[in-house]
Amino acid sequence: MSESKTFDADRAETWMGEWKALYNRFRLGSKPIIAALNGLAAGSAFQVALLCDLRVAHPGVKMGQPEINSGIPTVTGNWIMREHLGLARTIDLTLTGRMIEAEEA
Repeated sequence: MSESKTFDADRAETWMGEWKALYNRFRLGSKPIIAALNGLAAGSAFQVALLCDLRVAHPGVKMGQPEINSGIPTVTGNWIMREHLGLARTIDLTLTGRMIEAEEA
């Protein structure tokens, strides 16, 4: 995350393309992908978990998009959050940095 604070426009565009390519590999794969979540799934880890076909979480896991607390809003995964969590919860997690537990998710 600290690296992205220094990006110029060209590097930011390349970085976004790298994330898109990773996301497409998950979304377009021929085999189901299962995420096993334990501890903390924050930021990109949360987004990658949402890309998986199935998520299995330990009851104590915390998930969310805390980047906003560092002054950097999430820019790579809002669409996948909206697809799985709905618009209201996506806005909540993206703008507040609030973390949720497995039971709420």
